[in-house]
Amino acid sequence: MWDRLKPGEAFFLTDMELALLLEAKGISSFQGFPLEHYPKKEEDVLQTIFSMTEKGLLHAREEEFQTAGELSACMEILKNAKGILALIPEEKDIPQICCYPGEDLLTIEASALRSSTFKLQRISWEELEEKLKESGPRMELEFCRKGGEGPIWQAILRNREDGLVREWGEGEEAFSIEILRKEIWQTEEVLLL
Repeated sequence: MWDRLKPGEAFFLTDMELALLLEAKGISSFQGFPLEHYPKKEEDVLQTIFSMTEKGLLHAREEEFQTAGELSACMEILKNAKGILALIPEEKDIPQICCYPGEDLLTIEASALRSSTFKLQRISWEELEEKLKESGPRMELEFCRKGGEGPIWQAILRNREDGLVREWGEGEEAFSIEILRKEIWQTEEVLLL
């Protein structure tokens, strides 16, 4: 069922399901939204596994469980991401999005309809531009390196009819996803030197 997602489709995971997947995939450091509920007791772990199997997110294979193909790909992006790109809309009723950059992007946002639930969606860099346009008239972007303390790159963006612009003090300039990609990777390369 979840081996392939169609464009626009997403996974909705409870914080317990996400925490269990992170642990199972060996992701010990998770930057982004706080996970309030973590299955600590064996009963909670088994109930979470059962729930995920019922949803088709896990498949039983003899004595082990295997993550559905597309969900496994999402977890690999998360595991190998260089850091986190936080998209913080100025308007409080628009949700914050955490993007995990790689060849593709994994976006995670808190569900507006279900508490303690997250929406995970694999998107391309081009689709990120649409997410930026949906994030209201003004937003802040911050990139933090994996395991880093604070942002190593920041920008304030505005949506205008003619496209995205980046604010610089009193001025502004056109902004594109390609600029974002280059600045993130360039910042990462400079830090590695």
